[in-house]
Amino acid sequence: MKTSKRKNRLFLRIGYLLTISLMLTQIAATYPALNNMAIETCGKLFPASGKWGASFFDLINGGTCWSCPKGFKRTAASVNAGNACVGFKKASKTGVYGCKKKYGSSAFYDAIDGGTCWTCPKGYKRTVFSVKSGKACEKWNNAFSISHSKATKRGKNGCDRGFSDPIDGGTCWTCPSGSKRTVFSVKSDKACEANTKALKRGDNNLGKQLNQVTASQKAEFERIGKQIEKAAQPAVQKVSDLHKELKNSGLSPQQFRTLLKANNTSEIERRLNIDKIRNTFSNVNISSSIPTPSKVGGSRQTSPPRFQTMSFGMVADASVLFGGNIEEGIVVDLKDRSRKPNAYLTAGWSIGASAGADASIVYGFWVDKDISGYGEGVTMAASYYAGMAVAFWWANSASSTPGKFLGFTVSPQFGSGVEVEYGRNITKIR
Repeated sequence: MKTSKRKNRLFLRIGYLLTISLMLTQIAATYPALNNMAIETCGKLFPASGKWGASFFDLINGGTCWSCPKGFKRTAASVNAGNACVGFKKASKTGVYGCKKKYGSSAFYDAIDGGTCWTCPKGYKRTVFSVKSGKACEKWNNAFSISHSKATKRGKNGCDRGFSDPIDGGTCWTCPSGSKRTVFSVKSDKACEANTKALKRGDNNLGKQLNQVTASQKAEFERIGKQIEKAAQPAVQKVSDLHKELKNSGLSPQQFRTLLKANNTSEIERRLNIDKIRNTFSNVNISSSIPTPSKVGGSRQTSPPRFQTMSFGMVADASVLFGGNIEEGIVVDLKDRSRKPNAYLTAGWSIGASAGADASIVYGFWVDKDISGYGEGVTMAASYYAGMAVAFWWANSASSTPGKFLGFTVSPQFGSGVEVEYGRNITKIR
């Protein structure tokens, strides 16, 4: 009995380790694209300011934004290390080297004392005797009389400060404090290389930071969301019917995910029966104008929208990173039948409803053909269709058209009790 229990515990541990390994593998495969989005988000939140460049993203402390000094780049070192950034600086000329250049044409070099420069008195010349002897210099008084003299030490042959470079016949230079010489020309802007610390911009946990919203702002999102949701009932009904049809046709969420991972958009197009979907959803619209929450665009109003594209996505397995999630899928042009579906990737930061759409296809309707950009919106339970949630999205302040209504998504299989949830996301066409 004890042996059996031990085996069971061992199998459980092995299964746990395999699950963790699979999760890490999937995260690693998805992370580069997500990381690019997070980097772009930081750059929008904290642009270049003063002596600091645009910020970049790092996973440390739950996802944080950092900046290097302008002109500096990120290194492979830890973001909180003293050498997190590297940049180039100019060198400063401090003088020349070489005895004749430093002390005049009469100066001469001697290897003594590590290489030094000397001069003889005026009218004297160097002899073969030690430069430190009393006969280092000589002068012929006449054909039968010679006078000797000591040589005068003037200094060292090399640079008195900094490093030497043969440019311009031999010159001396220094790099700014804390930097070192590079292989580039001593006269270039890259003559010296310096490492420095990065500056942290904002708080820890990028997801939480992105989702800062007051109670009154959240209430406004909820009020506007409920108003739009009533006008979107016909579209939600069509999605509900489509979802049931797809389930009955055998295209399971697991199969959909497998095809997405293989980037097999043509097979997804065939299995979804895109032509039929275009016929069904080409005239989908929301019958009322769309107000814009004050947090994203003030009093802006969008006329009753007509949707040009429809997306089919799925929250990726084990995709919760720094308080967010990843949705991947395809986007279909509802108007142009010749246009092939494109794959997309969305990084979302929210807690609750929108993070719980795993194992279900998420359907989206979008005003523009290109769904790339920064979104901000609200997710809530559909009032008229149990087990479904809807989310409405506007372009946020990081986009070029803040406050513009982007579209909405419908997510089946949420179950009951979905709370109203504010969130932000970034979408990229892959």
